[in-house]
Amino acid sequence: MTDARNWFEPVPEPRKRRLPGLRRQGRAIERNGRRLVDFASNDYLGLAAHEAVKQAAADTIRQQGLGSGASRLVSGDDPELHALERTLAEWKRAEAALVLGSGMLANLGLIQAVAGRHDTIFADRLNHASLIDGARLSGARLRRYPHRDLEALERMLARAEGSGRRIIVSDGVFSMDGDRADVAGLIRLAEEYDALLILDDAHGLGVLGPEGAGLVREAGLSGHPRLVEVGTFGKALGGYGA
Repeated sequence: MTDARNWFEPVPEPRKRRLPGLRRQGRAIERNGRRLVDFASNDYLGLAAHEAVKQAAADTIRQQGLGSGASRLVSGDDPELHALERTLAEWKRAEAALVLGSGMLANLGLIQAVAGRHDTIFADRLNHASLIDGARLSGARLRRYPHRDLEALERMLARAEGSGRRIIVSDGVFSMDGDRADVAGLIRLAEEYDALLILDDAHGLGVLGPEGAGLVREAGLSGHPRLVEVGTFGKALGGYGA
């Protein structure tokens, strides 16, 4: 029998990249004697290595243990999770919040939960891969509009066929370029064309809006009935969940 490891061709030496281990240093890093601003990290506030955050995590593990032992549906639910979700909902001024394993899982699961083969998803062309993957896996028709072009989006919404749901999907802050979605404009179109807006504000959470509550709070649209927000603990909040 052929060794399965031989299925993978060896990488030619010139194409190999060797990256030295980078010790976490916060928002600035020392490289080759120079102090540099770290634009590669999502730890915007330096909380990942903050002493109070590390101590709180250690205390919680000592009190609660490390793993749940099962899914929430079976026997892995915990009152602390419900308390966290209530706190998040209050902070975001939302009706409710649900904590999942990561933002990637949240986007994949949410879009497949609300969209099906009779529905149409309208997605910004520069959306994160998890939003695009969620749309494709849902089986819904996928229409991608030019980046932040609300006029083009409106034309697509006006021409949408069928009786299924219309779902607009967009990043809040686009991580590669740093530009922001026009939340008020997207909500206006959602209202006018009877659509739902899913906004992934992973990169706005913690750094934008009052109390760091994000782009939607900054726009004064928290708790809007046509909006579902997604965020993550893995960026400005310094934890896990990217």
